[in-house]
Amino acid sequence: MSHDICDQDVLLNTPNSNVFDHPMRVVFVDKANDRVWLSELQRQHPKKASRMQTYFRAPRWFRLSEILHHLHDLRIITTKAPGRRLLDMPDDAILKSAQTGREKKQYEKMISDRNQRWTSILPVLSGSKESNKPRNFLNIVEDEQLPQLIKVRAAELGMAPSTLYSLLNQYWAQGSRRNSLCTNLWRCGCPGQAKAQRVKLGRESRLYKNGLSSKGFTLTDEDKTKLAWGYKLITDLVPAQDAFDLASGAFWANNTLDHKGERSSKLWPIDQRPTMGQFMYWGRKLNKNKSVRRMLLGESKWDLQAGARGGSLQDQVSCVAQLAYFDGTSTDVYLTSVRSRLIALPPMVRLILKDARSEVIYGWYCGWDPPSPQTAMQAILHGCESKVEYCKRYGVTIAEGDIPSFLAATHQADNGELKAARITEAESQFGFSVEYAQASRGDKKGGVESQHRTDHKSLDHKIPGTTHGRIPKRGDIKPVTQALWNPPEYMHEYIQSVLDFNNGEALEIAPQEMLKEEPKLKPTRLNIFNWLRKKGLTAELPCNVEAMRAFLLPDHPAVIRKNGVYLMAEIHGRLQVVPKLRYTSEELVATGVLSRVKIARKDLRTTIKLRNGVLSEAWMSTKDGMIPLRLSGGDTLLRDRTCLEDWRTWLEDITLERDLRRGDAQQDRLTKLLRIKSTTDTARAQQKDEIKKQPKPPSKAEQKKNLKANRERERVLQAEEHSQLDDPATAETPDWSVTTNAPEVVLTAAARAMRKFQQSEEANHAN
Repeated sequence: MSHDICDQDVLLNTPNSNVFDHPMRVVFVDKANDRVWLSELQRQHPKKASRMQTYFRAPRWFRLSEILHHLHDLRIITTKAPGRRLLDMPDDAILKSAQTGREKKQYEKMISDRNQRWTSILPVLSGSKESNKPRNFLNIVEDEQLPQLIKVRAAELGMAPSTLYSLLNQYWAQGSRRNSLCTNLWRCGCPGQAKAQRVKLGRESRLYKNGLSSKGFTLTDEDKTKLAWGYKLITDLVPAQDAFDLASGAFWANNTLDHKGERSSKLWPIDQRPTMGQFMYWGRKLNKNKSVRRMLLGESKWDLQAGARGGSLQDQVSCVAQLAYFDGTSTDVYLTSVRSRLIALPPMVRLILKDARSEVIYGWYCGWDPPSPQTAMQAILHGCESKVEYCKRYGVTIAEGDIPSFLAATHQADNGELKAARITEAESQFGFSVEYAQASRGDKKGGVESQHRTDHKSLDHKIPGTTHGRIPKRGDIKPVTQALWNPPEYMHEYIQSVLDFNNGEALEIAPQEMLKEEPKLKPTRLNIFNWLRKKGLTAELPCNVEAMRAFLLPDHPAVIRKNGVYLMAEIHGRLQVVPKLRYTSEELVATGVLSRVKIARKDLRTTIKLRNGVLSEAWMSTKDGMIPLRLSGGDTLLRDRTCLEDWRTWLEDITLERDLRRGDAQQDRLTKLLRIKSTTDTARAQQKDEIKKQPKPPSKAEQKKNLKANRERERVLQAEEHSQLDDPATAETPDWSVTTNAPEVVLTAAARAMRKFQQSEEANHAN
């Protein structure tokens, strides 16, 4: 903050300071005499807030040292006086700023009055009639002849000397310049300020002129507020006239309730209540100057139609492929089938991609599928792949690069086709991003919105069968009856229109460096794109077109196990793993998902993508992108010549046959169980007979011992039986159900001693 003052500075009190009663202007600084001359700025009228006082006080001098001391103590500050627009402009600029002829006449009158005032005080300022140059302020105020000069000049002009004093004070207080003498007479009446009404304003009614009514209703401030409340009732369902009637019935009517509780309103006479014109004027004025149309549209739509923000869509980008605009529309053209010109087809859906920097159209989708994430991704895929074969299909021969192919870093769209979980997955797979414009803010992507209109006017609305973007009314010719073109013919012409647009000149977006380096290069949109790409001013992303094609394939459920991915399908309404369809690849192993599944010992559900149900290969989405999968196994018939639907149908047939054989399988199991049980029962009975023949039943310990010796004896026995079976002369079928010679049980020494003791005891008992 400066602690020095200069001429024309304005001195203001700081908070809690009262050095001056009013802001002061520095008229002259007299450092030699330690004085500073100050003049008060124009004061506000004490009784009328909208008016200023016309009288200016004479300049006064103060001690310069005291003023500087106040500045140092921050009791006052210096600033510049608030400028008045007209006082800072030359005469010709003041006249050019007039909006109407009446306003221009007011300015002319103001300039004329100013010149007259200037002529009146110029001899006083200069000191003589011969000079036209004002003297120094100090020379004027110290001139002893000043009162006499003013008196003589006032007599010459026929005015009071006080008038000249007032003009001199005004001249010094407002900056010591000729425009300081401008009056504000053209603002008389306080235009734009509401004033209290004493009589009804406006033209007189016919009833009043013929003595049939009073002059009209005089509005008070309260009445204006009521009209503003009624004005807020205006909506799509309540037009302005209805809102006025409701407000009149609420405030300017006799309201009564009958015995049923129903309200009835009897309006006052027409000259005792506001008119429709007053309702519209004060309702709009007191509601932030909102028109009926603005209230019906809402703030967002009104701002879209009436608001101007400046700038251009080009300001958002600095290189190609940095931002692409995406949007869709109808082609507005009925077509006919390639089989017959009598078979009509509805208008197609057209989705387009347009580069923001170069404005080239580089991708689109035209078809009858409704707008969806799938068709949106098809348009993005079309923008990434080569268009040579695509255009050749419709009879248009182009070279590589005539229609660029790239993946933009960011796609800007509305809250439609690109706002879905599938698009979010595509963002993570391929690295691009999507920005969504605010609802009802088509200006955020105005380039592609205007492109729709350009395409409609240049192509769609010139083809027989066009709807012109309107629904036909009763009596109009139906566009469907005028359809002649078939889809290939339409696509041929649309591709030509894209080529014409991309090769059209766009000098306003051409880089100045390109025009300077290659002056002979035509500044078309395609040349601008190619030049910027050649200079490295591109933000395009690397794109695997095959992976993106695979991403658009239909999803099929699958399960990941430790040895691969198994396809799943519904077999008779039950989702289950399909036999023999196991997929794996080196890329799958590299992801580590198989190892994680093996460690977790839990299968992982996923989806894979198949092309038209072909089983030989598949694709799977991972966090690192799309990876290919190959069918494992050597079944060439299944891999090369079978589709998923055929294999699923065969499995359903096999399942039905298995269900039919379910009773036979149960019968086989039962027969086996009965056979086992019969053999077991026979063996158990024979075992009991042998135990009975033994002197003492063998213990469990005896049965577990000598297993090796028993095994050797059994081998010898089986060898003898096999030899007998091999001899045709003695071969007989052995009966395993009857044991003729039981094998001798090998006993231990203790057992043999016990056996001998028992035999001796039996002999003694017999004797």
